[in-house]
Amino acid sequence: MKKLFTLLSLSFLTLNLVAQTVKLKITYKDYPVQNSDITIKIGDASIGTGRTDNDGEVSISCSNLFTKNIDVYGSKTTSNTTKTWDVKGYVNLDGNNFYHMKMEVFAKEMADASGGFMSESSIAAMWGLAAGGKNDSENMSSNSNTNTNNNTNSNSNNQTTNTEPEEEKIDLNQMREDNLLTYKQNLENDIIRFERKIKKDEKEINEARAEGKSQTEIRRLEIDKQIDILTKEKKEILLRETNAKIAKTELSFEEKRQNSSRKDQIKDEISLLKDEDKKLKNAEKTASKEKEIEITQAGNEIITEEQKAKNEQKAYEEEEKFQKKSKQMLKLDLTELKVALKKKNLNFKIQAGAGIQEEEKMTKLKEEIVALELKVEKYEKRIAELEGKEEK
Repeated sequence: MKKLFTLLSLSFLTLNLVAQTVKLKITYKDYPVQNSDITIKIGDASIGTGRTDNDGEVSISCSNLFTKNIDVYGSKTTSNTTKTWDVKGYVNLDGNNFYHMKMEVFAKEMADASGGFMSESSIAAMWGLAAGGKNDSENMSSNSNTNTNNNTNSNSNNQTTNTEPEEEKIDLNQMREDNLLTYKQNLENDIIRFERKIKKDEKEINEARAEGKSQTEIRRLEIDKQIDILTKEKKEILLRETNAKIAKTELSFEEKRQNSSRKDQIKDEISLLKDEDKKLKNAEKTASKEKEIEITQAGNEIITEEQKAKNEQKAYEEEEKFQKKSKQMLKLDLTELKVALKKKNLNFKIQAGAGIQEEEKMTKLKEEIVALELKVEKYEKRIAELEGKEEK
């Protein structure tokens, strides 16, 4: 019994020694993020919870804080909605287990990652960073200053509960307007880009005709131009619809019907053009391959016995030079060969990973890799021979 009591005492003492307090200060543009439920995790494991006070500060007791790198999750529930956020991989506690989370930094990073479709302010609103007032979720057990939180809640209930829904509405409207304006700008830029591309397409078609290129090549260029014209038309329809939404004007039923019908037609026409281009490309590739085979066969017939003799002489001279190389020179050459082999292998993996279907190109690359591998093997054997002679 005495031993059991001693073990329990030691376990309790050990837990007390391991327990540590994490202190966070959470602000958005220097304003405290108040009354937010905070959970800190290491990986998927929650190690403590708390609630920010009127100054945006929270203290959380943790018994298993074995690293300074933590993930922080925030939540705030009102009568209308629950807003949540999380910051993973950024919070690294200092020597006092403290970290000041400036939420505008994380909101801006997410806005940048959205490619302009969401603004920093809309993300802040979505996370509830600017919302004041109470938190309607159940109180979380923590070492936070609960009295301060309770006082803040009781003093601000009447004032902020009424204004928060209006604030959220403004934020949501702003987010919608920002997204529409960004989408409009992207459409306008695309239309300008396709106008330039259509002019370029026309120039290439005229040059191909002047150079006497095949009908297949010219037709493929014409298909590119037609696809660009149709794509530009579709974006112009989308721009008209977007402008109507921004101006808060409703298109007539007939306009909506015509726009929808034309967009479907454009989709079908582009699909047909792409199918035609694919068939022409395959036919062009087949014809090109057959022509290359003919040229290769003709070239093989031209090779004379004299040329064969020259090739054999060149191979003999190269082998003689190889046999005369010193061990040091062979090692230098071997290093260069291995670097070249590594590059070829990497290139082959990249091409294969990208789904490149040019069989001839991939076959040639593979042949070059095999040739380098054989050369590396040859050099390694020669170096081993020379080292064996030195040992004797």
